[in-house]
Amino acid sequence: MPFRFVDEITTADVAFEAWGESLEELFIAAAAALLRTMSAAPEQVMRRQELTFRLEHEEPDLLLLLFLQELIFYKDARKLLLHAERVEIVEREGLFCLDALVSGEQLDADRHSL
Repeated sequence: MPFRFVDEITTADVAFEAWGESLEELFIAAAAALLRTMSAAPEQVMRRQELTFRLEHEEPDLLLLLFLQELIFYKDARKLLLHAERVEIVEREGLFCLDALVSGEQLDADRHSL
């Protein structure tokens, strides 16, 4: 598991550290940690529906924040729980450009304990 929850931070509701061999792996690990905070059993979130989206920012850390906010938006606004399947990040003209493929399913209160 390329992330761990950090209990020593008392000002945050949830804190985690994520890592990877590349920026893309780091983003996927962070998305897995986020899904674990939103769902008690992320392994039960089936990959029934695929979505893609594109984000960009000048700073990679703020791009990560945008990426995680996008996943939270899908949960809150569209009731979708999503796994990050593929993330591609390229630096172009001073911007970090992210293309993501995510998959998951509609939130089901009978199957997904939040």
